[in-house]
Amino acid sequence: MKSKTSKDNKISVSESALIRRMNRKLIGEDQVLRKSRSSRSLHETGEFFIINTMHGGMDESHVDIEALGREIGALKAYEKLAE
Repeated sequence: MKSKTSKDNKISVSESALIRRMNRKLIGEDQVLRKSRSSRSLHETGEFFIINTMHGGMDESHVDIEALGREIGALKAYEKLAE
């Protein structure tokens, strides 16, 4: 979901919308982005982590969703992650 345009003329994208976009891109690589639910997992994996859907293991931890979103094309140059 897109919301208001900020002072720097970037459109804000909600965290949940960005996660959905990213998962649509990642599923083609047999991966899915997940958010930590407990304080223990938050410490071990960071707030966001990537799971490999083929073998169920973790491919990446401590994921910066804004940076990865830009890298994989889920977040455009004229968009930003909503605060």
